Amino acid sequence: MLSLFLSSELYSRPVLKVLPSASVWSGEAVTLQCLVERKQQYVQLKYSFFKDSKGLRYTGSEPTLKIGSADAPRIGKYHCEAGHEEEGMRRSSVPVMLNVETLYSRPVLKILPNASMWPGEAVILQCLVQTKQPQVHLKYRFFKDSKELQYTGSVESMKIAAAAPASAGNYQCEAEYEEEGMKRISVPVVLKVERKSAPNLTLFWTFSYLFFFRLVAWFGLPSPTPITNAVQLILTLKMVSLANEVQAFHLAKKEESSSFSKSGVVCSILQLPSLYDVLSYSYCYIGIMTGPFFRYQTYWDWLQQRDPGSVPGLNYCLIRLRMVPLYAVLFTVVSSVFPLSYVRSPDFLQQYYIYRIFYMVPIFFVFRMRFYAAWNAAEAGCISAGLGAYPEEAQCKPGGGPSVEYNTYSETPVQYNFEAIRNIDCYNTDFCVKVRHGMRYWNMTVQWWLHQYIYQKAPFRSYVFRAAWTMFVSAYWHGLHAGYYLSFLTIPLCIAAETSMEKGLRTRLTDKGQYWFDWVHWFLKMRAYDYMCMGFVLLSGSDTVYYWGSVYFTIHVVALLCIGLGKVLGGSAERGGQKEKPVKGDAR
Repeated sequence: MLSLFLSSELYSRPVLKVLPSASVWSGEAVTLQCLVERKQQYVQLKYSFFKDSKGLRYTGSEPTLKIGSADAPRIGKYHCEAGHEEEGMRRSSVPVMLNVETLYSRPVLKILPNASMWPGEAVILQCLVQTKQPQVHLKYRFFKDSKELQYTGSVESMKIAAAAPASAGNYQCEAEYEEEGMKRISVPVVLKVERKSAPNLTLFWTFSYLFFFRLVAWFGLPSPTPITNAVQLILTLKMVSLANEVQAFHLAKKEESSSFSKSGVVCSILQLPSLYDVLSYSYCYIGIMTGPFFRYQTYWDWLQQRDPGSVPGLNYCLIRLRMVPLYAVLFTVVSSVFPLSYVRSPDFLQQYYIYRIFYMVPIFFVFRMRFYAAWNAAEAGCISAGLGAYPEEAQCKPGGGPSVEYNTYSETPVQYNFEAIRNIDCYNTDFCVKVRHGMRYWNMTVQWWLHQYIYQKAPFRSYVFRAAWTMFVSAYWHGLHAGYYLSFLTIPLCIAAETSMEKGLRTRLTDKGQYWFDWVHWFLKMRAYDYMCMGFVLLSGSDTVYYWGSVYFTIHVVALLCIGLGKVLGGSAERGGQKEKPVKGDAR
């Protein structure tokens, strides 16, 4: 009580004064004064200033504090404190509220139609400002990467007629009130200009890396193991597919913004994946070494399943696994009886022609059994995890997933299937009639990828040339061994042969004749795949040509004869006017 009485005798309670006033415009200078009436002239005081009860600054014997430019963070309750150190006395003022008003709000830059554009699209930059008084007239400037881009005067927008990759960057706008000398600038907004060629660039980059990956031994690095090679193959498919899905997402958004209606793109991704999402999809443990390939959308749908426990995966899993033991046994037994190494031996040429050409049949059989077992087991792994489960109404394509929109919130029981991750159709691989259909049922998810991203974008119109281009890319994806290319590039020749014979001969036959024609067609189709398989398993060009030469290039000769015969018969077939009747089920 005594100290309080003494302090009141030495100096009065401080009064905080805000100049020019307690309500100022944004950008104005503010001075805080701590006014004290001393009762005795010798009293030496020290001053401190506070904002919202927190120490702001100690000014010593100076009773003022200057704020150079008021802004929103300066708003609050201020008070000052005067202390007499010799007596240990301190007295505080009553808090004063400082309000910061602005003539206009901080600008907000808006990019129309959105901040992610395609090259060639028009872009409009709008500088949105709210003014407190209607007589406030502002002038606008636009900046890109902190450099002035354009002064538009009283016009609050500017237009970029055609966006280009160089248009991408950080944009800001500035609103200036010249009468008061006030300037306010917006927060930067990033404009992205997507590259329409991104999928093609991704394809080029991933396939270029495959080239390096397979030749790392030239650079003194260890050669990749078969497992790392398998992982790299799957990663290549996923990265190219993801680039196309991202492009489809942007196109869908553009369509929605221009038509103000939902895009017609079926089952596209709903949001751009983050880096974490991309890595998680790329290295998802399911199928990382064996396949099957699946799109990012399929992966995302798997993560977002509403009730995974309701998916009936057990029966589907057992169906896939039931034949695997038989395939494994057949692979083991037949491969031991007909070893591939015998083809490379000098003794092989001493065998009769019939035996030499027969030998490719069990080799292809062993090849099929190995992949039948592996891919059915891989599909069972996907099914056990619930990956690729979609309602039947989604009409899923192997590798591609849903092909039509479907109801994701059905209250009625849903019939599921796993067609999205189906990689092999063993029966139709063996018993379909045509060479072109045989590819459709083998490695089905990869075939979808090849058709979607290679065949449809091929720089040719002819089916045969498009098929040849697709087979070349497929061979490159598999590896650099010459045997791949010799085998895959024989497929277009066989397709041309069967097309020529169908048009030239089959259309001239009766129903019974077409029936037997299809059986012969099937037999030749299987022998063609036996023949091409030899290049796939022998790998080297010399070994492949060595074997094909030992059977006098029979399939090549037969294919060329069929093309010629079909061309000769083609004219009369057209005059005959008979229509080709498709084979039911296209399987024998």
